[in-house]
Amino acid sequence: MLAGPLEEPGEVRGAHRFALPVGQLGPVAQNTLTDLFEDVSWGQLDYLVVDLPPGTGDVQLTVLQNLPVTGTVVVTTPQSVAVGDTRRGVQMFGEYRTNVLGVVENMSGFVCPSCGDRHEIFGEDGGADARRVGRRPVPQIAAAGPGRPRGRRRR
Repeated sequence: MLAGPLEEPGEVRGAHRFALPVGQLGPVAQNTLTDLFEDVSWGQLDYLVVDLPPGTGDVQLTVLQNLPVTGTVVVTTPQSVAVGDTRRGVQMFGEYRTNVLGVVENMSGFVCPSCGDRHEIFGEDGGADARRVGRRPVPQIAAAGPGRPRGRRRR
């Protein structure tokens, strides 16, 4: 069952009423996405932002095959495993001729409440590693973590 869309000034949101379990696979996830795209009366939109789980599986393919995706923002963490998944995702988007607008590095580190020092326990610059994929570099548009919410704007 779908809820929404929920409307606030300048924003329309839709969501599946019951969150899918993390391990939800194949047809159920695809049907849920199809419901969200086809059964919600979105009206005239400038943008539709779809928050996807990590990876290059059924959910991502369903979106790429069924929506006119014109751009993506990829989110990663600094760990090498996550960066590898991000690289594969960027390559997959390229195969579907989808422009990757940028990479956001999440969980970049934390600021210790005792000493005030910044610690990057998950590695450093994984987003920078992930953006060096394909034929042209992808800009890293943000890195997020306590004490380090930073973004870069295109001019």
